[in-house]
Amino acid sequence: MLFLLLAGCSHPSPTDPTNTAVSTCALDAPDPVPLHPDGTRLLDSEGREVLLRGVNAGGRSKFAPYMPFEFEDATFDAALGAYLDKAATWGITVLRVPFTWAALEPTEGTYDDAWLARYDALVDGAWARDIAVIVDFHQDIYGEYYCGDGFPAWTVDAAGEPHHDCPDWSFSYFSDDDVSAAYDDFWSDARGTRTKQAATWAFLAAHYADHPGVVGYEVFNEPGWGSAEKADWAVDVLTPYYTDLAASIGDIDPDALVFFDATGIDAVTLNTELKRPEGENLVFAPHFYDAAVLAGGSSPSVDVGSSLHQWANVGEDWQVPVLLGEYGVDADLPEAVEFMQEHYAALDDERMNGTWWEYSVSWENWNGEDLSIVDGDGEERPGVVDVLARPVPRAVAGTGVRYAFADGAIVLDFVPADGVTEITLPTRAGGEWGGAANAAVTGTGACADVRGDRVYVQAYEGAEAVHLVVGQ
Repeated sequence: MLFLLLAGCSHPSPTDPTNTAVSTCALDAPDPVPLHPDGTRLLDSEGREVLLRGVNAGGRSKFAPYMPFEFEDATFDAALGAYLDKAATWGITVLRVPFTWAALEPTEGTYDDAWLARYDALVDGAWARDIAVIVDFHQDIYGEYYCGDGFPAWTVDAAGEPHHDCPDWSFSYFSDDDVSAAYDDFWSDARGTRTKQAATWAFLAAHYADHPGVVGYEVFNEPGWGSAEKADWAVDVLTPYYTDLAASIGDIDPDALVFFDATGIDAVTLNTELKRPEGENLVFAPHFYDAAVLAGGSSPSVDVGSSLHQWANVGEDWQVPVLLGEYGVDADLPEAVEFMQEHYAALDDERMNGTWWEYSVSWENWNGEDLSIVDGDGEERPGVVDVLARPVPRAVAGTGVRYAFADGAIVLDFVPADGVTEITLPTRAGGEWGGAANAAVTGTGACADVRGDRVYVQAYEGAEAVHLVVGQ
C-alpha cells in the first residue's frame, strides 16, 4: 500500500503516529548524464550526488566463454535477459563487469567480434534496465595458464593449458616464478605487452565513449608487482601507470571516470603504498576481504566499520571518491547475512560506493570460489540478497547528504538544491520489497512521486532541509 506522510526531523520510524499526510506531486527525472568527482563525492551534470551500489558480474566471467552465466549460442539472448532481469529487481544502480583481455584478443592482433558483441549486449541490456556499467580490466595471477585469468596466452612464453582448479591460487603472487616474470615483463614492457594493453584501452574507450551506460573504466584489477619490492613498485611504477592511462583514456572519453585499484594484499591489510595518481576524473576502487573467511575460517574476524573507514580516509586524503570494488562472503557461512549487513552499514556511514563480489549463474566455480549470491540455477541464496536489495539514494539533489538503513527503512537527510532526487526501489517478487506498490514514504521538506521502481522527490520552495524515511 502506498502512502505519503509528514514526519519530524528526529528520524522517526515509518509507523510514527505523529506523522501527518502531505500531498504528492508529479515529477520528471532528468536525462542520464555523465558523472564527475567533486572531492569525495560523485556528481552528475545536474549537480546531484550519485551513489553507485551494485554487484560484480563475477567469477564465471573469468573463463570461457567469459560471461557471468551459462549459455549455448542459441540461448544467449534468453540467458542474458534472465540474468539482467533478476539483477534489476534488486534495485541496484551499477554492474562492475569483468573484461578479460584473453576473451577479446585470443590471437594477437585479432579481436573476437562475437565475444565483443556479447559483452556489448550485456552493457546495453544493463543500461536498458537503468543499471550503469563499470568496464573492469580483470586479471588474477596474470592468466588462465597460471590458474588465473586475464592476459592472453600470447603475452608470455610457453603458456600451458588454461585451468581454474587451484583453491590456493593467490599464493602464486609470492611463489610462482612464471607469474612474477610475466608481471616483470609487463611493467618493463620488455615484450611490448604494456604498450599493447594501452592500445586495447584506447580501443575500449573509443568503443564506449558514446555509451551513456558506461560510467567509467577500471584499468587493472588487483595488479601484481612481480619480483619488485612492492612498496617501491607501488610508488615508482603503479602510480605513474595509472596517471598515464587516466590521461590517455581521458583524451578519448573525457566524460568517463577512471577507477584505480590497489593490490589484492591491500584488500586484506587495508593499507596501500600507492600514491594518488594525477588526473581529474579519478575514483579509488580498493577491495576488502576477511582473510580468515577466504582461507576457510568459520567466522569473520574483522571489524568491518573500522576497516572501511581506513579506505574512506584514503579517499579523504586524496580528495577522490571511493568505490569498494569487491567485498563478499560465502553465503553458506552462518554469519554471512550479519557480516554483509555490517558492510552496508559501514558503506552508508562513509557514503561510499560499492559493488558486491559476486553474481554468477553457474555450477562451475573458478578455483573453488563460491561467493555468488545465487546458485547455479539462478536461485537467490537465503538471506544475502535481502541485504543487497533495499532502497538506494540513486541521485540526491542537495548537499550534506546522510543516509542509513534501519528497521527495514532507509533514512535520508540532505540540504536541498534545485533538482529531482531519485531513490531506487527493489521490485523482487517474494522479497521484502515490491516496488512502488509496497512503498511507504514519510518525511518533511519535500513532495514525492512514487511509481514503478522509483521514488522521485522535489524539495518545497524555501525548504532548508529534507528528511525522508522510505519503508514499506
